[in-house]
Amino acid sequence: MSDKRLHAEQKNLSAVPTFNKTSTASVEESDRLEYWRHLFFGSFIDRPDTEAARTFDGTLTGYLGTDGTVFANLRADPIVCSFGRRDSDLILLGCVTSGAFQVRYGHDGTAVFDARKGLIITDCDQRATTLATRYDISYLAIPRTAVTTAMGRDPVPQGEFARFLPDTGLAAVFLAHLRAMAVHGPSLNATESAAAMQAASALAMALLSNLGGRRDEVDEATDAARYQAAKRYMAKNIGRQDLTSANIAAAVGCSRAYLYRLFAARNETVAGHLRNIRMGRAQGLLRTRPNDRIGMIALQCGYTDLSAFGKAFRQRFGLSAQDCRAAASDFVAANMAAEGDA
Repeated sequence: MSDKRLHAEQKNLSAVPTFNKTSTASVEESDRLEYWRHLFFGSFIDRPDTEAARTFDGTLTGYLGTDGTVFANLRADPIVCSFGRRDSDLILLGCVTSGAFQVRYGHDGTAVFDARKGLIITDCDQRATTLATRYDISYLAIPRTAVTTAMGRDPVPQGEFARFLPDTGLAAVFLAHLRAMAVHGPSLNATESAAAMQAASALAMALLSNLGGRRDEVDEATDAARYQAAKRYMAKNIGRQDLTSANIAAAVGCSRAYLYRLFAARNETVAGHLRNIRMGRAQGLLRTRPNDRIGMIALQCGYTDLSAFGKAFRQRFGLSAQDCRAAASDFVAANMAAEGDA
């Protein structure tokens, strides 16, 4: 794709500060493959010989972040992609949700990408050819400079095309976030879209800095990324009774002392933030699940001791969990009565 076309595509994405969804169904059948090609600049796209005569269908959900990082979820018919024939300066960090890609790279390297592989880093400027079945993939396309700054080096060894990331706690959180954006992104408003993308970028930077072995290096961007990643990890695992500072720090790739400093620099504590998340979750469940026992709700919020849960809830909201539920029920009843009178 020419620079002019690339800038036009980026302008189209950034013109709408929400997740943008486009489909080949919007153009004539004879133009669909060409339309799909023009959406990407990191590879050359063609159809497998066995599919060449068929109509091509593809759907892209995308978002351009303020830092130049792009989110994409692609669902499309089989294609052949050739990488390394233009300087894209992009690194892809993502996963295959369905389908499979047969990959050839270097002199005789081969690999298969599918849903079992988990999180994958791909260097779009390494020579490779991929042959896909019908597929569903989600990824962040990150500028190379941001990746090398986070890792301190290139993410993929010279001569390789990709690497598979270990299934750590933070990788699992990032994968879940990608899939959530793919499913729910188009329904988010501008503020929600920006928040989702910022969280994705923060998680990605924390993951990459861990891969580079830069656990406790002091850097403003890394600090912000790890702080956001830690909060996301806590929210994702709030029901775990063994959620401690030690395993939160391990998940985001830093020491406990570093984790404490991250929160202290923002006038917070790890324990205080964790308690606030748990109390917020508890309040929401009490209001929306009137038939669940309070003990069950306490367990879902990470408490094994009901008395400790009750004490924490009263300290946070000034009333008991039972009184909170009763107040919510009275509010609903009053609204229903008002609607009936109307």
